[in-house]
Amino acid sequence: MALDILTMGEIMLRFTPPLPQVLEQAPYFEVRPAGAESNVAITAARMGLKTGWISRLPENSLGRRAVASVQQHGVDIAGVVWTPHGRLGSYYLDYGVPPRPPHVIYDRANSTFTEMTIGEVNWDYFSTTRLFHVSGITLALSDNLRAVVRHAMTLARQSGILVSLDVNHRAKLWSTDSANQTIRPLLAQVDILKMGLDEAYAVLKMTGDAASIAQALYADFGCKVVVITNESQPVVAYDGQLHTQATYPVQVVDSIGAGDAFMGGFLCGYLEQGVAWGLKMGNALGAIKITYQGDVIWCNRDQVMTLIESRDAAFR
Repeated sequence: MALDILTMGEIMLRFTPPLPQVLEQAPYFEVRPAGAESNVAITAARMGLKTGWISRLPENSLGRRAVASVQQHGVDIAGVVWTPHGRLGSYYLDYGVPPRPPHVIYDRANSTFTEMTIGEVNWDYFSTTRLFHVSGITLALSDNLRAVVRHAMTLARQSGILVSLDVNHRAKLWSTDSANQTIRPLLAQVDILKMGLDEAYAVLKMTGDAASIAQALYADFGCKVVVITNESQPVVAYDGQLHTQATYPVQVVDSIGAGDAFMGGFLCGYLEQGVAWGLKMGNALGAIKITYQGDVIWCNRDQVMTLIESRDAAFR
C-alpha cells in the first residue's frame, strides 16, 4: 500500500490521576497509550491521508493494546516490529492546576523500541511513502535509534521521499548540547523542519524572532520549509516567502499532544496544497486537540473545515 506519511517512534502507556488528585494520592489512574509520532500519524489519518507507523513492541497484551490504539484511527501498522521480550515504556502525568505546574515522570529507559536496529526495519515498506516524519524524541532515546533515523533519512533522500523533523526537545531525555550535536548535522537532509521558538534558542543556540530564525534556517540548511511555533503567538513558516497564521483562542482541557496534532495537520495540508494551507490545518487541529482529554484528536475532517471556514468568514 502506498502511503502519504510514514512516522517512526515510541508509544508508551500514559497514567493520569483524575483531577484534582495528584500522583501521590490517587487510588487509580486513567491509562491511555500515547506517542509523539503515532499522534502525528493518527491526526493525518483522521484527515483522510494514508499513514503508517514504524515502532518496536513486546508481543504481549500491553503491546497489543498500544498498537490497537493507533490502528483504530486507520493508521497502517505493517511496519511494527514485534519481539517476544522487552517492555513497553510508560509515563505518569500530573495535569497541574495553576499555580501548580504539570509534572511528568518517565519510566521508559531500555524499552523495547530503544533496541530497534537497522536490520529489523522493513525498508521496502519504508520506501512506499511520500513523506517520512520523525521527532527529536526518537533521536534522544538511544544510539541504536539515532543510527536507524540517519539510515532512514539517507534512504529517503536517495528515494525522493520528503523528510520531516519536529525538534520536540525533551529536557528529561537529553541535554540541549547533546540534542544540538545530534540534530544539527541532520538538518541538511530535512525538507520540513518544525520547532518551537524556545527550542531554537535552547537547542540550536539561535537568537532573534521567529521570522528571522525561520529564514536563517532555510538559508543555512536548504530546507523546503521551516515552521516556528511560539505558544499562543502566530505561527511562522518560511519557504522562500514568509507565512504567518494566528492561533485560535481555546479552552484548555489537556494540552499534551497539541504540537503533534499541529504537525499532523500541517503535513496533511502541505501535501495537499502547500505551506499556507498546512498552517491553517495545523493551527486548527492543534487548537481542537487541546479540547480533548488524552494525547490524540477525535475530530473528523468536516469539523476541522467548519472551524477554518468560520475563521475565514470573519475576515471577509
